[in-house]
Amino acid sequence: FVTLCTQNRDSIFGEVIEGVMQLSEIGNIVRDEWVRTPSVRSNVELDEFIIMPDHLHGILILRGDRLG
Repeated sequence: FVTLCTQNRDSIFGEVIEGVMQLSEIGNIVRDEWVRTPSVRSNVELDEFIIMPDHLHGILILRGDRLG
């Protein structure tokens, strides 16, 4: 389980409107790069994740002996 926070906890990933997270352009990039992780790192699988205005929570599953 990882939590990644923005510098100074600035709300750059988007905003919550009527209870729904609306990603900004930067938030969309973060989502796309997070989802792309297994194709870049073959030993990583993704589980659930959520992007909030100033942070991301995600579960990574690391496989094998090598972490590269």
